[in-house]
Amino acid sequence: GVTAAVFGSPGIVPRIVSVIPVGCGIFNNDASRCHVVTGGLDIGSLTGATGQYVPFSSPTGGSFDGIPDIQLVQLADPDVTRGLQIAPRFDFNLGANQIALSLYRTHLENENTDVGAASRPLADLNFKPVNSAATLSFNRIINSSTFNEARFNFTRFSANQVESSSDTNFGIPRIEVEGLPLPGGERIRFGAERAETTPGIFAQNTFEISDTLSKIFGNHALKIGGLFRREQDNNSLVGGARPKYSFSGLFNLANDTPIFEEVNTDPRTGGPADAQRYFRTDDYAVFVQDDWKVRPNLTLNIGLRYEYFTPLKEKEGRLPVLRFGSQGLQNSHIEIVDQFFEPDRNNFGPRFGFAYSPNFGDSLHGLFRDNRAVIRGGAGIQYNRIPNVLFANSRGNPPFFARNNICCGTAGPPADGFGTPFVDGRILYALGSSSSPFSYPVNPLLGTGIDPVSGGVINNEVEIYGSATEVPNSYVYTYSLEMQYELPLKMVGTVGYQGSSAHKLIRIVNQNFMFPRSPRFNPVYFIQPDVNSNFNALNARLERRLSSGLQLNMNYRWSKSIDTLSYEGPGGGTNQTNPGDLASERGPSDFDVRHSFNFSGLYELPFYRHRRDTLGKVLGGFQLTGIVTANTGYPFTPKFFEAIRQPSGEFFGPIRPTGYFGGALDDTNNEAFLRPGGNFPGGGAQYFPLTPGPPGIGRNSFRGPRYFSVDMSVIKNTGLPGFLGEEANLELRANFFNIFNQLNLQPIRFFDDGAIITSPNFGRSTRGLSGRVVEFQARFRF
Repeated sequence: GVTAAVFGSPGIVPRIVSVIPVGCGIFNNDASRCHVVTGGLDIGSLTGATGQYVPFSSPTGGSFDGIPDIQLVQLADPDVTRGLQIAPRFDFNLGANQIALSLYRTHLENENTDVGAASRPLADLNFKPVNSAATLSFNRIINSSTFNEARFNFTRFSANQVESSSDTNFGIPRIEVEGLPLPGGERIRFGAERAETTPGIFAQNTFEISDTLSKIFGNHALKIGGLFRREQDNNSLVGGARPKYSFSGLFNLANDTPIFEEVNTDPRTGGPADAQRYFRTDDYAVFVQDDWKVRPNLTLNIGLRYEYFTPLKEKEGRLPVLRFGSQGLQNSHIEIVDQFFEPDRNNFGPRFGFAYSPNFGDSLHGLFRDNRAVIRGGAGIQYNRIPNVLFANSRGNPPFFARNNICCGTAGPPADGFGTPFVDGRILYALGSSSSPFSYPVNPLLGTGIDPVSGGVINNEVEIYGSATEVPNSYVYTYSLEMQYELPLKMVGTVGYQGSSAHKLIRIVNQNFMFPRSPRFNPVYFIQPDVNSNFNALNARLERRLSSGLQLNMNYRWSKSIDTLSYEGPGGGTNQTNPGDLASERGPSDFDVRHSFNFSGLYELPFYRHRRDTLGKVLGGFQLTGIVTANTGYPFTPKFFEAIRQPSGEFFGPIRPTGYFGGALDDTNNEAFLRPGGNFPGGGAQYFPLTPGPPGIGRNSFRGPRYFSVDMSVIKNTGLPGFLGEEANLELRANFFNIFNQLNLQPIRFFDDGAIITSPNFGRSTRGLSGRVVEFQARFRF
């Protein structure tokens, strides 16, 4: 069968370093599911025949046979990264004109293993992107008070993972085994990682033209300018053409009987979907700015910027979008549109700033003398487009494309109460005919055609991405006020306030949680611009300017960031737990750090410093730099795998508990997150009720481990012979990151065991951040 062919494929053996003896504790000490035997754990035996489902009522298959089926092991994870970067620059001076051309090209080679697939060599992937950029600038001095700067920029990112991973057999699907009572719901996996972007073929270009005219009128310095930017997204996300299968237990895997299949197809034929799209967006901006020196000690900055971001378009007219009908989702339909949503042309952003040096006279015995203090402040409105990638998910909409999530293939009623074997043949478990992700057989049952009324797929529910017809751009109010003062000993101190208030940020919401569902579309993901956030911070800085070879800088920030969703994708790591009630999601941002401190310094060793003779070149030119970083921990949200009813009547999970009994500790040392129970001795059930209901605790209401690290560099600069140029030198550098190998634990993330109340690892961080890293560099400048 198919599974037998997978197990007989080259590279199927995991990279095992050592076998770790383990009892049935990882199976919740369930003697009916697990026996300890020599070499591992016996969790049952094969039963039935190929194509015959093992029912849920027989989780051990043909019962125990004394043969080890699974092991807990330490895996090798060899990842290799190689890079080559070329960055030439050319400058030409032609009288009053200056022309500069800078080029940048980076080749990167990543050879990655997949620990999720047990570091099996057949799951290895290579990624070899190329980043290119070019900037051409033309500066012209028109007269003594007028200057013009014109720039042209081009960037390109390209990668073809199908070609770069030519040794990977994409004809083997991604296989996952679920239903095992392993910690955190862990699965056993085979085959290379599978996503629409893995493997992917990427080609993204950006072109930009800008021009700025500067003119001085008396005590006014005026700037007027504009820019045009075009972004081309020519990606082909071919990875979805390769299926992913999930099996309920190892014995269904042995029998080739998957419970679930995920695959992208052309709904008109059932063959692989064409994932190539040519998305286009443009940005336009104009601005005017006036630096007005009102008095010698007072300068005002006044400006206005207008920006227009065009809606997403597709070059070949393949832009299908879901539109609500008179009954909302129930009679919604697909439309082929020219642009994803209506333009937003209201993006006027005024800016204001000032700098004032107060005249304190000679007060307080010279402590506040003239010209030692500066007070600065400002406020403004900034706009930004919604990232194109979120709307680009519409490439998966019918009629050109269908994202199929086919469930549930089981032994069928009455044994399990739901599902039928292979879902009446719609799940087709097969290998590719070659190593190409396009080589899987056509499944005619997935090529049922397009419904002429809804535009959906006939006899199928498919995933859809869309938005309302009006999607305003996000904007943020920013404001700040600070005072800087020149202190004795060449020190400068600064203390200030910084704040912002952002509006119309986005989240992705399954509309089936909000409205009665459509029979054609599920899930229905809409981009909703209804997220707000605010940030307030006290900043303090003390710096010693470079003098006698010594420079010091100390920064401290006391801040708070609050939102209803922290945009980092969005994806699984920023999920909400009650999307039907946005107000209940208000809490500290996922990235909120209340206290942040860093102290950095640079010291030029005095030995033979600035000497240009042989001794100076050999023994001089040494520098030491270092930075101490200390932050309080990121927040996390306790949750458990239950569901609550959303406004549409559908259920959603995981969820936050309905209350908190109190009594948890608030220690943020590493030791607190390594010990059993963390700050919740005795387990999460002692602190939270486990009955489903509306959330009774706030989002991100507890704190994870704090962070401390010391980084250092040793630098040696050596001057080179004069015929290479006055500034020619060779720089040798050794960088030591986390030089004292301080253990820092990874923050507790959304789906980590440490955030799941019912997990034995609740309250613990199960992963460490990087230990000591040493990096050597050599740079030749001429």
